Amino acid sequence: FGAEIRIPEDGRLDAQLFGESSSRILVVLAEKDLSRLELTARQNRTPLMPIGMTRGRGTLKVMVGGERVLEQEIEPLREAWENGLCRAVFGPDAAQPGGDK
Repeated sequence: FGAEIRIPEDGRLDAQLFGESSSRILVVLAEKDLSRLELTARQNRTPLMPIGMTRGRGTLKVMVGGERVLEQEIEPLREAWENGLCRAVFGPDAAQPGGDK
């Protein structure tokens, strides 16, 4: 699976993508259930901002303020996430136990 994410432009790009200010929760649900989630959020006076949709193809696409900042196949991202720290510490051929190598 992949995803298409749209984030409104609001300040620095690095803060938008990686900032830890304010609490945020990412919810994944079927499109048919969105109206129910919106109603629940309104009833509880909780801000809600849909930011994207999952897609059947294996690509992650991120738009910030209408500008594409990332469009990448999922597999290399998954591999980097699973093995990046290990390779940074132990070298480029290292991998997590049970990982790719």
